[in-house]
Amino acid sequence: MKKKQKKKHYGLVRKLLWILWTPLLLVGLILVAVLGVFLAGLYSVEYEKDEYIVASSGYEDLDTFYLNDSYRLVVTDSECLPIAEKFNGYIERILGTPFTVVSVKGSEPYIELLVQADLDCDYRFSSDNVNITVAANDKDHLLRGSYAFLEEFGGIRCYTKDLIAATSDKIFFPKKTGGYTQEYCDYFEMRDTDWISAKDDEYSWFRGYNTDEYRYQIYNQQSTETKEQAETRIADQYAYYTSLGGRSQYISDFCHTFSSQFLSASKYYDKGLNLECYALDADGNRRRDELCLSNSKTLEIVKQEVFDLLENKHDDDNAYGVFYDRNAPLQIISLTQSDDLTACKCKDCVSYAKAHGGYSATNLRFVNQIAQAVKDAGYDNVAFDTFAYRYTRSAPTDIVPLENVIIRLCTIECCSSHYIDDEDCLANKAFMKDLADWSKICDRIYIWDYCTDFSYFMTPFPNLNVLAHNIRVYYEHNVKGVYEEGNYTLEKDGVDPEFGELRSYLISKVMQNPYCDYQAVMQEFCNAYYGAGGEDMYAFITKADTYAGRKHLNIYKHPTLILDCSQEERNELNELFEHAKSVATGTALEHVKSTELSWRYYKMVNRLFEFSDITQYDVLQEHLIIDIYTQTKGSRFHEVESNCFTAGILQTAIIDLRPLFDLVVGNFIYGP
Repeated sequence: MKKKQKKKHYGLVRKLLWILWTPLLLVGLILVAVLGVFLAGLYSVEYEKDEYIVASSGYEDLDTFYLNDSYRLVVTDSECLPIAEKFNGYIERILGTPFTVVSVKGSEPYIELLVQADLDCDYRFSSDNVNITVAANDKDHLLRGSYAFLEEFGGIRCYTKDLIAATSDKIFFPKKTGGYTQEYCDYFEMRDTDWISAKDDEYSWFRGYNTDEYRYQIYNQQSTETKEQAETRIADQYAYYTSLGGRSQYISDFCHTFSSQFLSASKYYDKGLNLECYALDADGNRRRDELCLSNSKTLEIVKQEVFDLLENKHDDDNAYGVFYDRNAPLQIISLTQSDDLTACKCKDCVSYAKAHGGYSATNLRFVNQIAQAVKDAGYDNVAFDTFAYRYTRSAPTDIVPLENVIIRLCTIECCSSHYIDDEDCLANKAFMKDLADWSKICDRIYIWDYCTDFSYFMTPFPNLNVLAHNIRVYYEHNVKGVYEEGNYTLEKDGVDPEFGELRSYLISKVMQNPYCDYQAVMQEFCNAYYGAGGEDMYAFITKADTYAGRKHLNIYKHPTLILDCSQEERNELNELFEHAKSVATGTALEHVKSTELSWRYYKMVNRLFEFSDITQYDVLQEHLIIDIYTQTKGSRFHEVESNCFTAGILQTAIIDLRPLFDLVVGNFIYGP
């Protein structure tokens, strides 16, 4: 296993610096506070098969046999035909011709796709050394098993939604005496991210992302169609999605539902209704953005709203405009606190929290009561997620989640440049204690993780190695689902700052197998996506992760503080992009340039390289803004403008205050 990353310890030198710089620090903090408002803001590719360098299959030491166009594709259940059609389309890409689809086995060799409900795994590949069976416990896993077969034995690689490559013209399968069998069980029941390609249906099916938050949308009547046309289209789309199996489905809003979706402040608070249901602050005032979870009226209203939701989106799975499926393996309703930092301060909420280990207890008691009522009503495939977030992050005492309650534990305070189980990183050590405590009382923990800079979306955020390692740690601590929140603002095809497409691919691979060789996964992706520039891009990732690991990295870090490296090391990073651009061609070159947007942004903020020339700075800054604006459809253009406008302000001060600011804030949150 890779050794844990280490951070610098300044020891006595840091203490002396602290004494000498204290007066300046006070002045600096005032300046930082004034500046704070400014600093908070911003294809289908054709390659020849032999251009791809793929990782080892792992089957080199086994005997194998090969499938050819004489094989038949056996599908005995007509409900599996849509899956067979998708599978056969990729077969044609590999062999040049699809298999003939039959419903009955004959004398010809065959590969069979079937659902076998009593299977003791999620999907299975088996063979008698001639014929192959791909079996799964439901249609969703049959689709995923089919794609896994294509990837494992046919060389199909779904790198991005626009780069699904056939890297081989052969399909093989292991052979041994008595036949060969390979089984797979999900490591996580919920797998999701919002990086670029993961919002695409086909990519998500292939990569195993399985919630509907960012995909599977069926839209209402469009301006170009009549009501009858819309109803026909919606029915067809609904039937198509259903034919491909189920998935984890949020039938409520995705998060922060208290006072927004449930007991909506606009419906009640703003009209002066049921004010006692809203949180009390320390001054005795009712707040519109959070609920009082000890009030019986709050429970009554929210419970009724939950049952109304179930009636519309579970009992009626043909709800107009959106695809809902009462037979989905899992439907989730989110009962989650607002994105605020304080809980209700009323007497009942406070006393219960004190008696049971914190506000997580007050929250959990409320959610459990609704979950029990829904379970008693017979909704067996419905679960409730609730946050362990900020003031509810620590596990309670003397109360446990019901089996249909999911604890969604959030890593928002954690350090992203050190492994989550690095005991020398105090923020991560505290999180691991909370994870261990929740694991003792809950068998259904989901992680809400963060893998971008949420104050500066365009800046580099070097945590790819940490990201992959952490998913493995989550699995080993009883976690059942992971959501990796990334740069959800990206909207335009082709934009890929901060290795967004690689992140989406890597996350899916590690979620499917936390013990995979994620370095090999990254290398293969870089070679495919960046072409001849792939080695440079992989080297950049490795070096940047190392430099970031010398300090702590939170998800709101200013770009001037992201990398702890010398000018010589910055030169190396810059040269890697320059060389990649010089050797990559065609679409691969465009990928390099798109990824480089983050590095150009970093250089602009820090006034490095071409941006160090004050006579050219404004022109180069304008070019960068235009490039970012063009590639992101302007979705966050106001932030980009703000970040560019204030870029370098800390550096242009008479005294560079960044190290002092980082020293105080970093030590306070993460430890020395």
